[in-house]
Amino acid sequence: MNEITPAARYGIDPYLDWLKNEGLPVTEHYGIDLFSVETKPWARYGVNGAAVHLKGRGDFCNMFLFDIAPGASTMP
Repeated sequence: MNEITPAARYGIDPYLDWLKNEGLPVTEHYGIDLFSVETKPWARYGVNGAAVHLKGRGDFCNMFLFDIAPGASTMP
C-alpha cells in the first residue's frame, strides 16, 4: 500500500497540548510572585487567567491563576 503515515510524536504531554489550545500564558519558575503574572482572556471561564508551574514540580504541582475583577465572577 502507498498510504501516507503522519510522523510519530514522541514525548507527548496532553496537558501541555491542552494548555496551548486554551491560549493561556504559562509562567514557570522556582518562585513566582502571583501578583506579577501576565494573564490573558480565558474564554472557558470568561475572565483573564494564566497557568503557573513551579520548576522542579515533577509535573505534580501546577495551578491556574484567575484575574477576577471586583464584583465579577467566572462563568460556570
